[in-house]
Order: sequence, then C-alpha cells, then structure tokens
Amino acid sequence: MREKEMESVTLKYSESFIKRAVRSYWWKTIGPIFPVVTSLLAAFVIYQVIDGDRSWFVGVLGATVIIAIAVMAASYFVHLSRSLSRLRRMKDPVAILELEEKKFRVVSDVGASEMQWSLIKEIWRFEHAWLLLFSGGEFMTLPTEGLSEQSREFITERAKANGAKIA
Repeated sequence: MREKEMESVTLKYSESFIKRAVRSYWWKTIGPIFPVVTSLLAAFVIYQVIDGDRSWFVGVLGATVIIAIAVMAASYFVHLSRSLSRLRRMKDPVAILELEEKKFRVVSDVGASEMQWSLIKEIWRFEHAWLLLFSGGEFMTLPTEGLSEQSREFITERAKANGAKIA
C-alpha cells in the first residue's frame, strides 16, 4: 500500500463478542498458573483451618489468597465493564478501520481516533479477535470476522515495522 492508498474495513461488534475478547485478554494476562496456584493455596489454607491451625502464617496466607482472588476477579470485571460501556454508547455497533502506511484510524458513531503504528506495543491474535495492545492494560479490539487476509498481513507488517511484538 502506498501512502495515498487507504483500505477501509468494517468492524462489527456485539456484546457476546466483547465478552469473549475480554475473556481472551484476561486469560492471556493472568495465565493458567495464577489460578491453579491460588486454588492450591486456598485448599491448603482450608485444610489447615479444618485441622485446627490458627497460626499467624495461616492467617496471612488466607488473606493473600483472598486478595489474589479479588485481584483476578477485579481485573476481569473492570475490563469487561469498560468495554461493554463503550459498546453501549454506540447507537450502531460498527466501526470503520482505515489502514494507511504511517497510521490507522477508527471511526464510529461515538467518535474517531487516529494513531501511529508505533503506539502498538504488541498484537495478540486470537481466532475471533485481534487485540492491539498499547500500554497499561489499554487495548483495541478488532473482530477478525471483518478482516481480510490482506488487512491482517498489512496490520502485522506495519506493527512489526514499528517495533510491536506479534503473539
């Protein structure tokens, strides 16, 4: 694509799509080890309490498990709430993605955003969605249903050329 050329892609969003995308983001962020370790620690704390151990160690470990569970749940529900809130502000849950050599633009009925490719730090590619990660837990969700193979290759190439990791 030359600088003057621009490809437009129609992206269609739904509540079920947003929930699935947030779940994919959350699971990739926390990974399987965190919930497994938290569950094992919770089982250990419960066993110790049933066995009569009321030591400060069991208390601290129990508090740590509760905090870990709260953090896991909060990280999911905060992202889900924000994403669904953005979706519900849209009268028509459709956005237009305009791809250019140096930047990309997303336009919907609630506004427009234009960004340089260099803002993308990483792309997480799932079967149903691509997540363009910027920083600090901020990401843009692209439904793969609307992305042609050419668009996918172009996004990948431009992001890589500007230093993004592709996962």
